[in-house]
Amino acid sequence: MCVCVSYSEVKSEIQQQLKRKALIPILGSGFTKGCASRNGTVPSGADYKEYMIDQIMKIRGYDDSKRLDYEKKQFPDISTIYHEIVPKNNQRNYLRNNFTKVELHLEKKKFLNINWPYIYTLNSDDAIENNSRYETVIYSNREISHEIFSTEKCTIKLHGDVYDILKYEDSKCEIFDLQQYVHSLYENRILLDKLKHDYEFTNLMYIGCSLSNEIDLLSISSKATINGNRYYCTTKQPDEDDLLMLSKYGITHCVIFDSYDAIYTELVASAEEAEKIGKSDLDEYKTFEITELQNGFDINKAYLFHGKSLINKERHVCLPSFFISRKITDQLATNIRTKGTQILVGSGCSGKTYVTIDLARRIVDKDVFVFQSRERIKETLIKSSHYAANMV
Repeated sequence: MCVCVSYSEVKSEIQQQLKRKALIPILGSGFTKGCASRNGTVPSGADYKEYMIDQIMKIRGYDDSKRLDYEKKQFPDISTIYHEIVPKNNQRNYLRNNFTKVELHLEKKKFLNINWPYIYTLNSDDAIENNSRYETVIYSNREISHEIFSTEKCTIKLHGDVYDILKYEDSKCEIFDLQQYVHSLYENRILLDKLKHDYEFTNLMYIGCSLSNEIDLLSISSKATINGNRYYCTTKQPDEDDLLMLSKYGITHCVIFDSYDAIYTELVASAEEAEKIGKSDLDEYKTFEITELQNGFDINKAYLFHGKSLINKERHVCLPSFFISRKITDQLATNIRTKGTQILVGSGCSGKTYVTIDLARRIVDKDVFVFQSRERIKETLIKSSHYAANMV
């Protein structure tokens, strides 16, 4: 169930997530709404819907008595009609004028200057890549080289890119109408699988998203196991029905800010404070990177036959291709949050280490320390650490 909180209530945990680079933003139309563009301003979802209704009524010769019928329809329904009957040149001119050469306000540029692992956006405009270092655009409905996320700063466009739409007659990246949404569920599997992975193994923050009729996001949230936190940023106090609908998208926290500008200034301040958090000698036991090995006997045999350690000297974790999640991990993850300390018991070669690593990678909203049996930690180090108050 989604809970309603002020930013001050989650500020500390968000700072830690920013420090660990375990928080990823998903930006919606509210992020660029009203920003100056090539020959206009970026519309909100509601503005875009009104524009499409105007064009539909003009082409069909309807008077204002028909407007109310259209206004009752959902955005994807209006978009379906618009894309079917409005000339392509008219559609492209509107996109070119309002979705290209977007200029962001200073506080949003500072927000993009935070060292995010990468950024998801539901927008097709060019604001993020043109106003930040996240200039490598990842398109929907395309094969991805996953190494790109570790070598470049990426903007992942889940619902299409304006330049792809303007350039190519056969562009298939735009996702606004019903048919495009349904098509995306099948053709955009690679990006949606990545998003599903992030749903399960990192923390997400929604900013400027209405989360209304986002069929692809709803599909993912219904299938993903929620391990971390999903923060929905808003300035409005939600009612019980709003919280219920947010829960359907996997949102765990509805975070209330004093203003939209405060969303960006507060997060920028938190990121700056996160950079000042000092390191402890214990940090090496929580800063481990996880890699999933590909199929193949040669690269996996040492783990299967010789009991090779999953953690190397650099604290890098390699998961063999036969690694699976077990139901007991689900039970442990639930019990830790509701009952506290858990003790896992089993004989040799029963899989305790694999379950422990699986549990460690699932807990993404808190610091997790992994100590192997051969390692010895001095009690004085734990007592002197700034983590001591939160360790069990």
